[in-house]
Amino acid sequence: MTFAEFFLAMASDDGRRCARITVETATFVPRDLDYPAFEGEVCRLVTRAAGASVEEFSVASFVGGLFDIQRRHRIVGASAFVMAIVALLVFEGTAKSVGGAVDFGSEAVPFVMHALGERMEAGRAVALAVVQAALTD
Repeated sequence: MTFAEFFLAMASDDGRRCARITVETATFVPRDLDYPAFEGEVCRLVTRAAGASVEEFSVASFVGGLFDIQRRHRIVGASAFVMAIVALLVFEGTAKSVGGAVDFGSEAVPFVMHALGERMEAGRAVALAVVQAALTD
């Protein structure tokens, strides 16, 4: 799972998928995690973000909420995932300093879809090579 998949799920108001990706990419998940409670909190956060207008949405608020949920549930996020979120924060700050509101949904989703498509094509190429190698042996 990648941050791109998380972002797409967030933009699509799919909090359940965001919760699953958060747990699957984490470096630590407690054995006694109350997953339904965790998932419910992530779903509520994602729904608020997905329903926000461009002017209302704040990456910093969303990220702060996500990190707070992870902290309360003792989930430690993977550094690559966390760094992608930090990069988005930096982008938001830069965009706001230049001026104007940034509509992350309409601006970023096409790039995310393109990146996911390339990754899926690469995965298919690897699978095809494995199958072809198995057939020639």
